[in-house]
Amino acid sequence: MQPRGQSVMGLLTFMRRALTYWRPYRVQAVLIVVAMLLQQAFNTFLALSLKLIIDTALADADGVLLVRILAALAGGFVVAVLANLSVDYLTARAGANILNDLRLKMFSHLQRLSMDFFSHAKTGNVVAHFSSDLADIEKGLTSRLSDALLSLIGLVVNVPLLFLLEWRLALVSMVALPLMMLGARAFTPRASRANYQLKQAQGQFASTVHEHVRGQPVIKVFGLQDFALARFQQQLVHLGRDTVRANFFTLLVGTASSLGVLLVQLVALGTGALLALHGRLTVGALVAFTSLLSSVNKDAYSLTKKVVPSLITATGGLQRMEDLLAQRPRVVDAPGAQPLPRLAREIRFADVTFSYTGDRLHLDHISFTIPAGAMAAFVGPSGAGKSTILGLLTRFYDVTTGAVTIDGHDLRRITQASLRAQIGV
Repeated sequence: MQPRGQSVMGLLTFMRRALTYWRPYRVQAVLIVVAMLLQQAFNTFLALSLKLIIDTALADADGVLLVRILAALAGGFVVAVLANLSVDYLTARAGANILNDLRLKMFSHLQRLSMDFFSHAKTGNVVAHFSSDLADIEKGLTSRLSDALLSLIGLVVNVPLLFLLEWRLALVSMVALPLMMLGARAFTPRASRANYQLKQAQGQFASTVHEHVRGQPVIKVFGLQDFALARFQQQLVHLGRDTVRANFFTLLVGTASSLGVLLVQLVALGTGALLALHGRLTVGALVAFTSLLSSVNKDAYSLTKKVVPSLITATGGLQRMEDLLAQRPRVVDAPGAQPLPRLAREIRFADVTFSYTGDRLHLDHISFTIPAGAMAAFVGPSGAGKSTILGLLTRFYDVTTGAVTIDGHDLRRITQASLRAQIGV
């Protein structure tokens, strides 16, 4: 578990990781971008058409022009609907493939990890990587990433058009951008840390539930129900505290930014109304500017209130996934390791010393030989080292000092696959 206060994954790092996971599906990504451009083109045309309708078609009573504009809007609507459906389908398809890639990546990595990892890892916490963590990652890598891209396209297209329509109102509106960035910059690091800690707490909670379900025979036989319930309630208190903290900071990122956006929208609307009142701005231009500004603010609001909080939540799940992938096996095949020939003579433990933790010895200078064809039994109380000997023989662990050999071949110099192919458990 990552210590509290240590730096965790930020939004920019998350976005770089997201691009990496999307790279195998670049064709679908390009099609999604094209479809989004069509969607945004219709939204922009709809806003700009208001100026043409009010200032020209209605003012001049030009019915032909009005019909042409409405027909173009109808055709654009059909194209926008098809584009929207395409974006949803392609995003869902790519998202499913990306999630399966991540599942396969984690599962394959688990197969390579040594037994020391599984002896310390809690089952519920490992399972949480494939359930709750991936659920948040899925939202961040697919739907919210799609929302972010659509909003960014809208801002890139519509902000310059605001200046073309009325540069004075556009300047007032741009004051929202630094306000939006200030809110995100102030609370995003805290929200990222809080969400990572929440994910860790959820993993621990899942482990507790798993342990108590499997341990019900022991709990009932020894009457430990009250103890188990008290421990569970205590963990709920800590989980609730982490949940409140993570959700509060996450929502605060969006709230601080969106309030600034809404404030500037009111200022721009009031300024535009005054310009129109004094004849410096046509009614059509004011309506078109207001409609376009609403689209800009909607995109900004979507980024700050919906996208950024979801991405922050996803960073916690992705950080935990990368923590798992950062685990390295302690037992690996040595460079140049050779396959083990078929057992012919003996198994030998030569002055073997071993410790699981390094704090105390679990085997202390053990030596014995088992000839081929012989039967051997290891007898002793719990903790005497019976399972440890079998763990060393199967090379789940490597000896601290000494050597375990088969027909003179040190197990550390042969491949694990060839060793275990000759072992039955």
